[in-house]
Amino acid sequence: MLAGLGIALLPEMTVQNELKSGLLRVLPWGGDPLYIHSQLVWLKDKWVSPALSVFLSMTQAYLKEL
Repeated sequence: MLAGLGIALLPEMTVQNELKSGLLRVLPWGGDPLYIHSQLVWLKDKWVSPALSVFLSMTQAYLKEL
């Protein structure tokens, strides 16, 4: 439920649907650009669940498109 309260810094990719539908809106930012650095780390010789495997594949494919 949206209450119309609060401001958050979120990666655009996580709220694309809400922005398109008008549930959220972007507020102008006058400061320096903000950057988010993310890392994916896993043990290469350890078993990876099917769900994690799909997540890693999708994330790597998405990041290659940037």
